[in-house]
Amino acid sequence: MGLRTCYIVLLFVISLQGYGSSQSDSRIYLSFNQPKYAVGDTAYFKAYYLSAKNRKVPGKVILSFDLIDAEGRSVVHFRFNVFDGIGQNQFAIPDSLSSGYFNAVVYTKSMPTGEMITLSENQILIVKKEGVQAESRHELPMQTDHLILMRSDKTIYQTREKVQVEVQLLDQSRQPISGEFSVRVLNTRLFPNQLGEGRLSIEAPISTMENQQINVGTMIKKVGVAHLNDGKTATEGSLVMFYLQKSKWRYQTQIQSNGQILLTLPDIYEPDELFYLSVSPKGKPLHELRITWNERSKPPLPKPQISHITQQSDLYASFAKEVMIINRSYGFFTTPEFAAIQNLKTFRSIEEEIKEADLTFTVDDYISFPTMGELIKEVVRPLYYGDKRRGKVVRMRSLDRPAVDDPVYLIDGVVTKNTDFFLSLIPDDVLEIKIIRDTRKLLRFGLMGRNGIVIVNTKTGDAREPVDPNELVEGLSRPIVFPYSNYADSQSDQVPNFRTCLYWNPSIITDESGKGEIDFYLSDDVGEMIIQVDGINDQGECFSTSLGVNVD
Repeated sequence: MGLRTCYIVLLFVISLQGYGSSQSDSRIYLSFNQPKYAVGDTAYFKAYYLSAKNRKVPGKVILSFDLIDAEGRSVVHFRFNVFDGIGQNQFAIPDSLSSGYFNAVVYTKSMPTGEMITLSENQILIVKKEGVQAESRHELPMQTDHLILMRSDKTIYQTREKVQVEVQLLDQSRQPISGEFSVRVLNTRLFPNQLGEGRLSIEAPISTMENQQINVGTMIKKVGVAHLNDGKTATEGSLVMFYLQKSKWRYQTQIQSNGQILLTLPDIYEPDELFYLSVSPKGKPLHELRITWNERSKPPLPKPQISHITQQSDLYASFAKEVMIINRSYGFFTTPEFAAIQNLKTFRSIEEEIKEADLTFTVDDYISFPTMGELIKEVVRPLYYGDKRRGKVVRMRSLDRPAVDDPVYLIDGVVTKNTDFFLSLIPDDVLEIKIIRDTRKLLRFGLMGRNGIVIVNTKTGDAREPVDPNELVEGLSRPIVFPYSNYADSQSDQVPNFRTCLYWNPSIITDESGKGEIDFYLSDDVGEMIIQVDGINDQGECFSTSLGVNVD
């Protein structure tokens, strides 16, 4: 197939300053790895963040993504990063969805007001069983003065054969120019009259907010007000130590005037839980301090276009269902990419940092005690247990200075200051108790280490107090690599391989000769496969082309 005229869908025009890069008339674009999807699919996409001259905007921004159904409800939500004008991510399409169009909305919060600004809308067709009548789209062509050459080693292939394609960008004088592009390879039989959907495209802006100044966030931020039990705001200058339970990240800051507090978080790629503790400017523990976070409710997001359901079964939906059954039969319940993400840790745990506790008590080495209080009094002597006016207290003995508050507890990896929860543990369920009281070890932990640290590991490893929903933190969605076929692995020969999208690479950069290489393996499907390329060269020109290959 020959050169195709390039067209782009202009999604939104904004101007950034302050929290993001300062650019006039910057634009957000999306392209997807398929023209449509079935329930249970994973949809991969690429995000372009470009200036008015189609130059990639330098720096980093955080954007939010919602998939909106016909009732205006968000059925998928996550946040993702864009670095130096390019972002990529993915989302799983819920099995509960019905056939129809859905609106993929990308938006951001204007900092520091928190106002939500819609940046782009893309209509995505999702099918479950019934077909959906496709809507015609109005395309605005964009002329370019350069050439895109696309060559493959041959045009007819066998199933599971490796395909090698070269893409070269040339200017009008046939001199090489550099650029960057995405590529997707599709089975044409599954997407009749829909091969142009989901590609990089331009139409009229979706918003009239052109040239408005918008401060886009580049980091995860939470803004709130710190209150005490009596309703008064916490004193300016009070210290607060924050700790993320999963990411093992900690941060110490001061409360500003009127109790205002700003928390700037690192990039975390899963939901996390905040723990915090505070002291007054004079060092008095503020046990009852609570933070009310300023979370604006999300305004209604735009609904998708009306879907016209047909009575006929959708060819792609039927194929995708058959593939899912085959994959499950061969044990493909999860991918190595997802498993690896679940095991990632951003920072070292407290135990890893300390390396060795000052004292360790293996509970089974002693006689059984009915309560933790009695165990402390008789065995864990470095701790003091007693009654105070505010209830039961635990103090660390033998610190360089007298302990003025209960220690921090690390119970099965979760940090807490809840002494009542610690004392509620059943000694026979506890494996070991570790004491950290060496000032040199505690110093690095700031407020968390001021009164010592007690590490408790139970036999089941899952003891924890209830989660406070007000302290949950939304993380970012981590981009994962599209699962490629590789028949160099002999084990793959025994597994059937049928794919709706044979290959997706969101970013290939050409070399100094303007060339970029595409390598992928074909599946067990026969017929025509189409290789589609979309990108932007270093002169800011959009390009798009396609090449068909036949599989016998």
